[in-house]
Amino acid sequence: MVCRWFVANTYSRLLLSLLTVLLIGISAHAQLLDTRVTLDLGPGSLDKCLLQLQQASGLPFAYETTGLRNFPVGAKSFQDEKLSVVLRYLLKGTGFHFEEKHKVILIGPAEREERNPGADRLFKGVIEDKETGERLQGVTILDPEHQNGGTFTDKDGYFSIPAISDTLKLRLSYMSYKPVEIVLHGVNAPMIKIKMDVAHEGLDSILVVASSDITPFSPLSRIKLSFSELSFLPRFAGDVDLLSMVKTAPGIQEAYDGSGSLIVRGGSPDQNLLLLDDVNIYGATHLFGLLSSVSSRAVKDINIYKGAFPARYGGRISSVWDITLKSGDLEHYHGSVSVGTMAADFSLEGPIVKNKTTFSIAGRRSYHDYYVRLFTPGLNFYFQDLSFKLRHRFSDKDQIFLSGYISQDRFKLTSDSIQIAEGQYLKQTIQMNTENRAAVFRWQHNYSGALTSNLSISYSAYKLAISNQYNNVSQLVDTVYVRRGNERITTGVSDLTAKFQARYAPGGKHEFEAGIFYMRHNFDPHSIRQIITVDYTPQRPFIFVPTVLQDIVNDNGVNEAGFFAEDNMMLSPKLRLSAGLHFNRYFYEKVSYSSLQPRFNMRYQFNEKWSANLAYARMQQALHRLSRSQTSLPADFWIPSSDTIKPQISNQVSLGLNGQIFNGLLDLCIESYYKDSRNVTEYLTFRRVTSVSSYGSWASRVATGDGEAYGVEFSLRKSKGKYRGWLSYALSWSTRTLPDVNYGQTFLYKYDRRHNLNLVNTYKFNKHLELTAVFSFQSKPKPPTLIIRTADLPWYDKEVRAFIATTDLRAYHRLDLGVNWLSQFKEGVTGVLNLSVLNVYNRQNPFFYFVSNTDAQLSGTSLLPIAISLAYTLNF
Repeated sequence: MVCRWFVANTYSRLLLSLLTVLLIGISAHAQLLDTRVTLDLGPGSLDKCLLQLQQASGLPFAYETTGLRNFPVGAKSFQDEKLSVVLRYLLKGTGFHFEEKHKVILIGPAEREERNPGADRLFKGVIEDKETGERLQGVTILDPEHQNGGTFTDKDGYFSIPAISDTLKLRLSYMSYKPVEIVLHGVNAPMIKIKMDVAHEGLDSILVVASSDITPFSPLSRIKLSFSELSFLPRFAGDVDLLSMVKTAPGIQEAYDGSGSLIVRGGSPDQNLLLLDDVNIYGATHLFGLLSSVSSRAVKDINIYKGAFPARYGGRISSVWDITLKSGDLEHYHGSVSVGTMAADFSLEGPIVKNKTTFSIAGRRSYHDYYVRLFTPGLNFYFQDLSFKLRHRFSDKDQIFLSGYISQDRFKLTSDSIQIAEGQYLKQTIQMNTENRAAVFRWQHNYSGALTSNLSISYSAYKLAISNQYNNVSQLVDTVYVRRGNERITTGVSDLTAKFQARYAPGGKHEFEAGIFYMRHNFDPHSIRQIITVDYTPQRPFIFVPTVLQDIVNDNGVNEAGFFAEDNMMLSPKLRLSAGLHFNRYFYEKVSYSSLQPRFNMRYQFNEKWSANLAYARMQQALHRLSRSQTSLPADFWIPSSDTIKPQISNQVSLGLNGQIFNGLLDLCIESYYKDSRNVTEYLTFRRVTSVSSYGSWASRVATGDGEAYGVEFSLRKSKGKYRGWLSYALSWSTRTLPDVNYGQTFLYKYDRRHNLNLVNTYKFNKHLELTAVFSFQSKPKPPTLIIRTADLPWYDKEVRAFIATTDLRAYHRLDLGVNWLSQFKEGVTGVLNLSVLNVYNRQNPFFYFVSNTDAQLSGTSLLPIAISLAYTLNF
């Protein structure tokens, strides 16, 4: 323990030194107004001359053309003159003045009302998509004249911001949207409605060129994605997939190739909370994890938190995936249809009653099961999912939402009799069926521009059924041994949740959010039914007595209730703090646990380009997912905490630095973390069974202990120009210490990967053709430790020695390529032809490693060879 703390502390000191060096190296930017320009101004209006100057200097300008068109300007030439001199000539006698703010040249009326710091006023509003009417969450709103004047929209698009005059100039910026600079007049109005346009490639923003996006309360360890950022990546089965983007982010890795089990900062797959319109989804993937379970065409945006969790989230200890579905266009119908080599999908949205009631629906279905059986007899598998959302606006103050989701996976593999050893043959049939259902009703009310509330009731259910039938025939001389087995596993869990939360943003230095919640978990019986018979022929047949084993989790239900509160505070113009508290009370049978979980995220803004964050979060997870294998395959089940298995708890601290280098060309992020976890569970690889009753208890099948993870993450991103992409790298450690296993010694976690590297590249030749490439690398994992109780090791000494002798793991690396050909038929109707080549050089990466229950042999199985996918999408 002392050594581990020494390593962690040494690592922290080295990281702090690195961050200090980087901070010292940040230099002040040069004054834009000193830029030298050469141009010949012809006679014309002031607005046209300013546009000519903007193009000659190549610098960002922000101004309104309306008041400038009436001022004529005479012809004049400038040779290597300062920009400030040229502007003085142009604006002389016009009543306008110029200034540099946030690396933008602002031009506006010279006469301004004297500001009285003691007379704050409040502007309130809502921001929507101009075309669809969709409320936009997380829009950055800045007062360019005052660094401390800023906020962002909440989940329903509302904002409030103080002012000290009756006029306020704001700069709005949002991912994939045109930046907007707007002047508001009058205060304390009921509501200001602002609409933003999607930024299409090739469109010029002449009036406003915004500087970098600075979010006042930018959460540390958060990844924010939209469909536009996913659409260019190579596609499996022709489908644009959420997982394709997410697993290229630093700190997030896929357990094994195609497994879909995502590991976040040394956690386990069950420690990730997936929220779809605020309802918990237990099954996150299709096809053993090859595709995410939610169609990206149904998604408005997704926020992924790896640390610095806001107080409103709870129930998992590694990450939160908050996915918001599209609400539907208020005025127009549009959608898409996509057909690929393995699956097809569609989406449609529009008004039921214009400007009142909308709908959005999206679905997918794979059809490769119709022809895969031609190439692989006995194999049949497919998936399908459907999601929808209804919205009705009673007024700008009240609207209701109804969301629904359903997904299914079916898999069946029947093998003919195959020889597995000399004189030994096996015939087997494996089936797996999974199903997810979810629904949520939400009422959103706006009391004023500063106070909004949401009341929601949701339901979610997950079911899994696996069966394995086999005949094992062994022939020795004149004796034939026939072993027949029939094993079936069924499990499931469902949730019913009610939640009320409110956000109060009076403006100024505080923004409050608080809420209460109640959740009830119901567990379907988890049962294992195993019947084994053995025939001895031809001398004498003999049949073992069938064995039926059943393990039932008490289905009386598990109850959780609690509250949360958070305050986003502006402590100074450069220092901001988000501090919150999440309280949870857990009840199961006669057991109860209480948890007080503090959270804080502090941000210091050095200048408009560079900032640093420090965050701490405590999380608790009352549910555990136990896997019956040492792999990431979904042969597992959910159980509640009890008197013998306590809730999992994690404490995580993060430190990060964000900024821009090379004059804003590249975005740089360096982040470190340290996380300790308690009461983590691991399913025993082998265990002694002294009676049928001890075999049937799930509590006897697990070992609990502590986990530790720490590392540093690095990302470099280019988001402008024809060539775009990013590089992400993570150096990390993850360990487990189980007192009853491995003599209590600490060992590397089975998902520990020392190095993770991702390179994402896209090049747009023109408005029709773009190329993409994604390369991923994970270093060779250490051999996993067999989870065997120390007291049972003497009985499994042979198996442990065999396991160590046969373990051979491999590093993971893969290259995917994609080509997109875009065409436009008419206004609003486009087509995209995508050709993707996955695993270009046919690397045999392991899909999973399997530990034999008889001889502890560890073998890797590959699933994804080189694959070519073709898909066509029509957007209308």
